[in-house]
Amino acid sequence: MPLGLVFKEMGQELPTTHLSDPPQIFRQLKLAHFFFNWIAKKADQVDAKYPNFENRPLPSKH
Repeated sequence: MPLGLVFKEMGQELPTTHLSDPPQIFRQLKLAHFFFNWIAKKADQVDAKYPNFENRPLPSKH
């Protein structure tokens, strides 16, 4: 299950850029560590909500 989908289902905003604010990232990591079990439970709920979801790699551009 892609984490982006889990966070979207949790109501989190998805990133709009690849640039990050280091202090914000450290705060998010602390929260993720603290709420890991809750996030894992939410991931299971999202997985059950999308039973036919397939996480396939992007096609290669050869």
